[in-house]
Order: sequence, then structure tokens, then C-alpha cells
Amino acid sequence: MQQIVEFVLELDKLKAVTRKTRPLGQDRYENSAEHSWQIAMFASSLAHYAETPVNIDRVIAMLLVHDIGEIDTGDTMVYVTEGQAERKLAERVAVERILACCPMTTAINLCRSGRSSKMLKHPRRVLHTPPTGRCQYC
Repeated sequence: MQQIVEFVLELDKLKAVTRKTRPLGQDRYENSAEHSWQIAMFASSLAHYAETPVNIDRVIAMLLVHDIGEIDTGDTMVYVTEGQAERKLAERVAVERILACCPMTTAINLCRSGRSSKMLKHPRRVLHTPPTGRCQYC
């Protein structure tokens, strides 16, 4: 249970990642946690409009974790091509670090949800939890 709490506290750091967009009608910039929450709610709201059945639980899980690497790297602009390879590598390393903080079954489920699985080359090896029950980063 403690490992799950530590993982959630690590994810809480998304609130400190300032994005380069502003919420409608606001003078401030949004954070990555707000962004992930909003697109997950958007997908949930639109699920019944899909022409073919959608596994909305998988979609929501994917949307909730799609930017977790930004905890370490900050907001990354998809349209900036210069240094893209370096940014992708840094984000992959960040995702590996963060997923290593959560229980193995949670990490594997998150990896299977989508983008994270593409970023991790060897999820079972990377996500090994030491005998202490805590990862080396949390």
C-alpha cells in the first residue's frame, strides 16, 4: 500500500508542470495534471458517439499517463522538431523512473494502456521493484 501512496505522490508532481497553453478565459497557464484530467473527461464524454465500440477504460488510462514523463522533463512541445530525439529519450527515461516507483502490476497495466509501452523497451526488467518494496527513486 505504501508503494501505491508513494507512486500517487510522485504523480502529484504533474501539478507543478506548467504547460504552454492557457485554459479558456484564464490569464494563467494550465498544468499537465489539469490537461490530462480534461482530456480524459473529454474522451469519457464522447465514448458513446464512437462508431465502433471503444474500451474507454483503456483510453482513459492512456490519457491519464500520457504526459507523466513531463514530471522530469517539463512540458514538451510536439511541434518543435529540433532536439526531438533527445527529448523523446529524456521522456522515456523519466517514464521508466516513474513507473519503477509503482507496484509491478500497476506499472505493467499502465504500460499496456498505450504510449508508455512504446517508450519502455523492456518493461519487466525496468519495472523490477527491489526487495525493500520501494523503488530507488521514490
